[in-house]
Amino acid sequence: MQHFLVRLFEKDRPLMSQELLEGHVNHLRTLEIDHRLIVCGPCEDGTAVLIILAENLQEAKKLIQRDPFVAQKYYRRSEITAFTAANGENNFLMDEVVLKK
Repeated sequence: MQHFLVRLFEKDRPLMSQELLEGHVNHLRTLEIDHRLIVCGPCEDGTAVLIILAENLQEAKKLIQRDPFVAQKYYRRSEITAFTAANGENNFLMDEVVLKK
């Protein structure tokens, strides 16, 4: 599984409804139950972020497109980028770093 950083942009506030919010939260709960959601939340600049796990970029896109916030265009634009998580388990990638002079 790969880690993906998802950024959601261009919020269309008039589209917000209780039904839309509940659908979004249910989607997040499903991702969490499936061990696909690492963290998510709104940003101070009006965007939102998610860090998810997926087999590849295509699967990550499918997972995000199922989110009602994306499917119903509450957020009109998204960006998805794969990244390598650095943590204690992988020595914060120190073993993979090649120092060049």
